[in-house]
Amino acid sequence: MKPFIKWAGGKTQLLEILIGNLPEDKLIKNYMEPFIGGGALFFYLLENDYYEKYYINDINFKLINLYIDLRENIEELLAILNELKSRFLKLDLSEREKMYYSLRKEFNISKDNLYLSALFIF
Repeated sequence: MKPFIKWAGGKTQLLEILIGNLPEDKLIKNYMEPFIGGGALFFYLLENDYYEKYYINDINFKLINLYIDLRENIEELLAILNELKSRFLKLDLSEREKMYYSLRKEFNISKDNLYLSALFIF
């Protein structure tokens, strides 16, 4: 599994180094990530069943909301994303730019968590 979003400070290029410094004895059962961002290390560890339990967090509530929606509302999230994609692809370049700025404004004021998650990805 790979991160589905780019994030400042992402660890994708450092994975080999980070994994090489993990304890080998597996005495630690829980993984706690205070700043998940794009989640490169988290996704690697999860995919390889490295720990028994995983706890992720971030100060960015919109990002955490997105992770929750990915876990709990994936079908609805994909439906919204497909609708946004369909609308976007029907537009010419200048209309796409207008749509982008309109959606960016909505992202900054939206209170609908699921729609906010879709806008985050879009």
